[in-house]
Amino acid sequence: MNLIVEFNKPYLFEGKEYERVDLTGLESLKGKDLIDADKIFQKSGQFEPVKEMSAAYTFILASRASELPVEFFENLPIKESAKIKNMVAGFLFEVE
Repeated sequence: MNLIVEFNKPYLFEGKEYERVDLTGLESLKGKDLIDADKIFQKSGQFEPVKEMSAAYTFILASRASELPVEFFENLPIKESAKIKNMVAGFLFEVE
């Protein structure tokens, strides 16, 4: 699975321009990362029946995988945000 998300146009975040984000770090995450993401998600007061499909939850995991802050993903244009959400959810639910 290709885990590089290419942006339609460059994205400026904290003075740096990004053309893509590398989510290959998802492959290195552990169960502890899911537990931590669960805690952060619950602490935010959000609830989703399938949290792995929510933007907020997938952005937490994308942040861990890329070592970029959650705010990076929260401030992306909506089409780019959807790409990230779908990539992370697809990774979690991928059947080999």
